Amino acid sequence: MLWFAVVVVVALVVGVGALVSLRPSPSTPTKTLGVTVTFSENGLTPGVRWTIYFDGEIEHSTNSTIAFPESWSGNYTFDANATGYAPVCGAFQLDNTSHTVMVNFTPEMTYPIKFTETGMGVDSGWTAAIGCFALTTWSSTTIVLWEPNGSYGYSVSSLSEQFYCNPCDGRVTVRGSGADVTVAFSWRLEAPVRGIPP
Repeated sequence: MLWFAVVVVVALVVGVGALVSLRPSPSTPTKTLGVTVTFSENGLTPGVRWTIYFDGEIEHSTNSTIAFPESWSGNYTFDANATGYAPVCGAFQLDNTSHTVMVNFTPEMTYPIKFTETGMGVDSGWTAAIGCFALTTWSSTTIVLWEPNGSYGYSVSSLSEQFYCNPCDGRVTVRGSGADVTVAFSWRLEAPVRGIPP
């Protein structure tokens, strides 16, 4: 019976080892309580309202900082703007430790570029982008981006494979006032075949 007991003990040890190996890797990104991303502005006149777009969220403040608590580790981009100042965008990496991002504003008059979509309606997500600035909405037929005078390339896209746009990009010019862009989406009759455009 001694050999049987030894076999049982070995089997138990191997089983425990297998269970241990199934535990999540310590490097797996987690959303940790207390890990905060703080954006700190520089260059704004005290009391000026500014906005941060980060990780699908939008926050406004007239204070010098805006914080997003309980953030995931990973690579991120952000957009920031304030009326009368050039917009700011950037990227950073978050590694399960609180992080502060400096946002440096410079005075410059900006104007609204209003994108209006047709053909999708509410509850259909879509995105409008100019350069590194991109906004997404699931509840509105309009998206507004702010830019100073100049000519800009833009792109739009649907978050649903049921809709497509044509064209999906173009150029818009800002000259001392706002500009309007109308985006037409169409219903896709069949699911797209990978690699073949609509």
